[in-house]
Amino acid sequence: MKVDKKVYKIRQKSTGRYADGGLANGWSAKGKLWSALSHVVNHLNRSVDYYRSREDDVELVEFLVIENQPTPLRLIMDDADNRKVKRDAAYNRRAAESRLVRANAEKARLEKELARLNKELGK
Repeated sequence: MKVDKKVYKIRQKSTGRYADGGLANGWSAKGKLWSALSHVVNHLNRSVDYYRSREDDVELVEFLVIENQPTPLRLIMDDADNRKVKRDAAYNRRAAESRLVRANAEKARLEKELARLNKELGK
């Protein structure tokens, strides 16, 4: 494994939430991920008054992106295909069961109607 690069977030220490970026200056559990320190500096410069008033409660968090064992995309796609096949089969099974319930209800209704008509005819 090797360190591929660094990425950055701005964290509000009091809440543990991360800056969303942009001019709205919102905070969320995930926040915005900046790929370069210069991008963070640009964001801070655009919102300097906002961050200056909170400078004791915000901090820059640096994350190291580590390249792990690469996984062939084919394996992920095959797994997704398998899940889709299973999901489709389960849906089709439920649909068939529902049609069977409706057919049985219709059969019972028709048998009742036939019995009523036979009774009227004296059979």
